[in-house]
Amino acid sequence: MTGNCAVYAAGTACSGSRMNQSTFSREFAEFAETELPQRLYEALIEATQKDRLIGHIARDSSAIESRERFPENPPPKPARKHYKRGPKPKRSTPGSPRSRIEEQRRLAVPEMLAGLPRHCSLGVKKSSKGHQQYWRGYKLHLDVADGKIPITALLTGACVHDSQVAVPLITLTSQRVT
Repeated sequence: MTGNCAVYAAGTACSGSRMNQSTFSREFAEFAETELPQRLYEALIEATQKDRLIGHIARDSSAIESRERFPENPPPKPARKHYKRGPKPKRSTPGSPRSRIEEQRRLAVPEMLAGLPRHCSLGVKKSSKGHQQYWRGYKLHLDVADGKIPITALLTGACVHDSQVAVPLITLTSQRVT
């Protein structure tokens, strides 16, 4: 979308003149906070795809570059415990730290999504030639039915690995289609 079309799509009154970038960014952020597009798309998928038998779900993510700055105060990292030498304790023992994926199996979908970082961050991936590529921005994670229709989409920070989003994607997709 360009110019006035993008302004109109964001729900702002179209006066014939172009809106500056900072005003558009504020308006679009407010539009995104209402989560109206997500709710409309969810209702559309449930209405059109609920009774359809899905043969295959493809799951992948794409990098979305942005020109945003990193947050002023990045989320604090938990302090690392220094363990003594010797055999490592098994994760199934009470009191041992669990991975995010293990925790997600016990949570409801809103709690899973709340635990995923959504702020602008630095992402890295290996190219097909083995070189590391960096980008600043976000990641869009998609579940696509039979290579045609996106069933579930989640937007996270670029630092989130695909495996961290797999359990919420599986849960949301299984709720929407059979």
